[in-house]
Amino acid sequence: MKQLKFISIFTFLMLYNFCAWAMPMSTVSMPDRLQGVIVPPVDMTCVNVLANGDVTIDWLPSVVGTGTFLEYEVYCLESGPTPIATITNINTATYTHVGANGNLGIKNYVLATKSNDNGNIEITYSDTISSIFLEINDLGDGRVLVEWNPTHTPQLAGENINYTIFKEYPAGVWSPHKNINYGTFEYRDTIDICSAFVNYQVRVNHTSGCSSTSNVEGDFFIDIMNPYIPVVSSVTVDTLNDVTNVFWNVNQSSDTYGYIILKIINGFWENLDTIYGRYITSYVDLNAKHNLQSETYAVAAFDSCLINNIPPNYQTSAASESHATIYTSATVDLCNLKMAVNWTSYNGWTADDPLVEYQILLSINHAPAQVIKTVTPDIARFNYDYIDYNNTYCFFIRGVSQSGKITYSNELCKTILPAANPNFHYLSNVSHQLNGSMHVEWYTESLSSVKSFEIYKKGPNDFGFTYLTTELPNGSDFNEIYDFEIQTDGVYQYQVSLVDSCGNLGATTNMVSAIDLTIQSDEAKLVNTLSWTPYLQFDGGVKQYDIYRGMDGVYNPVPIGTTNPGIRSFVDELETQFDQSEGGFCYRIAAVEELNQYGFIKTAYSDEECMTFDPVIWVPNTIIPNSQISENRIFNPVISLYVFNSYTLKIFDRWGKTIFESDDIEVGWNGRFPDNNFVYEGVYVYLITFKDKADKLFENTGTVNVLFKE
Repeated sequence: MKQLKFISIFTFLMLYNFCAWAMPMSTVSMPDRLQGVIVPPVDMTCVNVLANGDVTIDWLPSVVGTGTFLEYEVYCLESGPTPIATITNINTATYTHVGANGNLGIKNYVLATKSNDNGNIEITYSDTISSIFLEINDLGDGRVLVEWNPTHTPQLAGENINYTIFKEYPAGVWSPHKNINYGTFEYRDTIDICSAFVNYQVRVNHTSGCSSTSNVEGDFFIDIMNPYIPVVSSVTVDTLNDVTNVFWNVNQSSDTYGYIILKIINGFWENLDTIYGRYITSYVDLNAKHNLQSETYAVAAFDSCLINNIPPNYQTSAASESHATIYTSATVDLCNLKMAVNWTSYNGWTADDPLVEYQILLSINHAPAQVIKTVTPDIARFNYDYIDYNNTYCFFIRGVSQSGKITYSNELCKTILPAANPNFHYLSNVSHQLNGSMHVEWYTESLSSVKSFEIYKKGPNDFGFTYLTTELPNGSDFNEIYDFEIQTDGVYQYQVSLVDSCGNLGATTNMVSAIDLTIQSDEAKLVNTLSWTPYLQFDGGVKQYDIYRGMDGVYNPVPIGTTNPGIRSFVDELETQFDQSEGGFCYRIAAVEELNQYGFIKTAYSDEECMTFDPVIWVPNTIIPNSQISENRIFNPVISLYVFNSYTLKIFDRWGKTIFESDDIEVGWNGRFPDNNFVYEGVYVYLITFKDKADKLFENTGTVNVLFKE
């Protein structure tokens, strides 16, 4: 700066504290008439409030007129019109006002520069610089109001535009907290420390290298505010890794300690997991069921401050807006080679950034997926009419928001195969039942491609197979029907055809012939001869035929005989069986299978055939009551082949009078009257009546001769 020879000094005065004295607020030097050399005013740069309340001021020392410089006078406007210090070294650039109490209020300083102008004392004044006085106020809502004043208005030349708020926490550690542009002299700070004493200070740098600092002000604060509610940006399925990802923004609350991931499980919100760290903003759900359903998530934030609950827990925000994944499903029309793709709506993006479209992506045989269709958010179905057999089609849906955010659905893959024939389709058993029906059973692999079964039948008098009925699969490998339309003797044959899901007839089982049994009886020899047709089409072949006999409607579970597969006849000799029977004998033949390729054995029964022998009665035609041979003295009929429920023997004389009666088959007539006298020789009438166990009545009548030995 050059020395000025032509200078006029204009000083603007400020009335301070309504006192009768004034100090300059600003001084302007202007060229004037030629005078002696006058030292110009200094430029004030910084004011620093020390911890004990002392105040240090800094300025740029004068660099011209050194030959005329006399001294600096330091004025504190709050201390009155008398300078608080005099400095005679022109190069001095700082001064500390001891006892200023700058920690109690604003202190305003002016530096006067005295110079000798040819014997005249001239004084120039600097701009006023004000110490920064900082005040804090707990607003009671979880915030602190920090207020301060500027060092000068307008801003000092060279002073930084930013006033920086520093915080001391923990004790002894100062950190810059917030930059505030000149012109704003307050700041509302959120209390993000659970409970602690926190100090504040305002600082502003100057290009000269010094800094202006405020007093330090602090208090004990308690964090009573929950963190801000998190903002979830998207929930999406990672189709490559088959997991669900949840993304959210960094929480605005600086004291955020972590996040709680919530999920709707079985209709209720549950805490899924806890994430620690404010800047961790994603979560991977490894156990997601996105391939089965749409899943809904939300995020809550918590800070490090414990609440005195039981048990204690952290201050936690409310849950964010929920976001639900897109769930994609499909129905396949194999018969017409079409596929309908359906998906649930993506829920979560707000009106500020709404969903604008769904993109349908398709991969065929695991090639890179391509967008094949873009639809509006109100559409949730797409028909794809170009599928073909033996190809794999993978669909997934991509949702796009107005700002370009993206979410993906699960990947849905369908391999298109023609309706499959089952690995086995076998008519396992055709067996006559005692109620006259035919049990038809088949063994077919249970497949969704089998829509129904059609059963065909050929009777003894039919020329070919005819449709009998349709049966739906019962969900197991064994299916069955009972055919009650069995009307004549003879061989019945069956086949079962399957109907696939498209309604086409598929594979047909083996053709099975049931066993037909016939009986020939020899009443004289009391013999029944059985013969039967073969059982055809056991997979394992016939191991043996077992012959079962039933008497009076009851079958012995133990067969009366067994033949090998090549013998299909059996002779049943009944002479010794009539003491247990009333003459009725029924038979069934059982074909027993060898173990088949499917790992089981079946038994097929023939129809039931019965044969009844009438009772045989031997009646003596003559008795000799006085014979020496005992057998000749008694009239006692013999009845074979029956077990009796009731029995009566009556003897009548020629006038029809009953002269003898017995209900015991072992007690016969001895040729005497009831008074025990012998009857007269002659012809007498007998009547034999008896009932079998079924109460069937039999009667036999005739005459007997009575003779006496002389």
